[in-house]
Amino acid sequence: MPTSLFQYEMLPTTWFYLSSIMILATVFRFSRLFSTRNFDIVTLLVFTPGLLFISMGQAQTGYLWIHVAGLLFLCRLIADLFMVHRPLLDPNLTTSGVVFSIIMLIMFFVPNLLINRGEHVETARTIRLEQMLTTQTLGNLRKGKPDPVMENPGYRPFFMLSRKAEEILLPSNDIQDEIQTRLASSAIAQTAPIFFPGGNEPFSIGPISMKFSSRLGEDSAEETTAASHRPTVEDYNRTHSPVSDEGDARTPVLDEFFLFSFIFLAQFGVVWGLVAVGHCHFGNLKTGLAAAMIYLLLPYVNQMPGSLENIVPGMLLVLAVAIYRRPIFSGFLIGLAASLVFYPFFLIPLWIAFYMKRGLHRFLIGLVTAVLLMGILLMLAPSEYGSYPELLASMFGWHSFCLVTPTGLWATVPTYYRIPIIALYLAICFGFLLWPSQKNLAALVASSALLMLGVQFWMGNSGGLYMGWYLPLLILTYFRPNLEDHVAAVKVQEI
Repeated sequence: MPTSLFQYEMLPTTWFYLSSIMILATVFRFSRLFSTRNFDIVTLLVFTPGLLFISMGQAQTGYLWIHVAGLLFLCRLIADLFMVHRPLLDPNLTTSGVVFSIIMLIMFFVPNLLINRGEHVETARTIRLEQMLTTQTLGNLRKGKPDPVMENPGYRPFFMLSRKAEEILLPSNDIQDEIQTRLASSAIAQTAPIFFPGGNEPFSIGPISMKFSSRLGEDSAEETTAASHRPTVEDYNRTHSPVSDEGDARTPVLDEFFLFSFIFLAQFGVVWGLVAVGHCHFGNLKTGLAAAMIYLLLPYVNQMPGSLENIVPGMLLVLAVAIYRRPIFSGFLIGLAASLVFYPFFLIPLWIAFYMKRGLHRFLIGLVTAVLLMGILLMLAPSEYGSYPELLASMFGWHSFCLVTPTGLWATVPTYYRIPIIALYLAICFGFLLWPSQKNLAALVASSALLMLGVQFWMGNSGGLYMGWYLPLLILTYFRPNLEDHVAAVKVQEI
């Protein structure tokens, strides 16, 4: 394969080690080893081994690790609701040093996204988790398995756009074949570590467990055969992708330019939102810059840089926090995020309670306007995406509670275990209408992160991997100072 002077390929484990060292050197308090701040910084790195397990084909172990790490985050966010006195977290670097680091990270991010794809990828060891998951999804579709886009709750045109962005980031066909073979081998080698009495057939104790292993081998053999005789990505796009058709006058170069611009703007929106919150609401530009730097350093951002369905909702939520003094705009952004991926709809009771004393009507106007606008735009969606009632039902989460082909942890656990989790989640969601009685900005940020983290435990499609929805808010929670006086009655601006 051709090589390039701008080869930015790096093993995921290497980036994990380097980014961990840089994060600790930037914000770790070496004079107070057992402080809450140091605990927060270390926990930001806890979920990374789960991503590495998944990228290596050990999906069961990876998803289990991510959910355990999520429980740790969940406990920390609940504890934050009881914390009042919080000193501002300043980085160890100077302001110019943080700015320089952010510029260098962006310069690394751009070639990592643009170049580490296609024929430039020389080995499957350096591919990103995002590329591996896309290869696996396309392989399942070619074997006739259900399309997850048609079963997931949310905005189908947006999911199709995200898939097209992920497809242009794929490695070469040879590397994809190698990935499929590796996944097939991992499926044969990996066995189910947990059995549930009375559960679904593959999880019962006894001879059925042998049947489960046999079925894995059959699926793996099918995957190996399909990988050796499968068509190219271009063939798949011509036969399956409703985004492009013969009458479209756009060239592939323009398509790529548009999609890459969209990805860069989404990531820039997250960075800008973190800096704006630090400067405008925390009263310290240096803290906002440090929060943005930590976000760019996280291995998750390095492994999932081009997945729009991960980036865009998180960007909209952090921007909604950044302009919370203008309720109509915050409501519009929350409604836009909820229309795209459905799950931010569960933030509405929390934000209603926050604006109860001032700005509630403006917030609701912005929210309803965004949802109605997105619903109207669905009328322009291609017929291949489904009928308008189906698209509207998907946008409002019709598929969120009834799983047909779950993926992630729920692919190996009986789905009826979701029922008590969903019930507890809904109780917490509507409980924020009453508690805490006085909601300040700190409670709003921590509670929003908690709710976006909570959906990871019961969502049916790759639950746990959508960290981009809550990581920016989690970082703001870790960096925040005392915000007891930042309440809607005082800070929300009049019309």
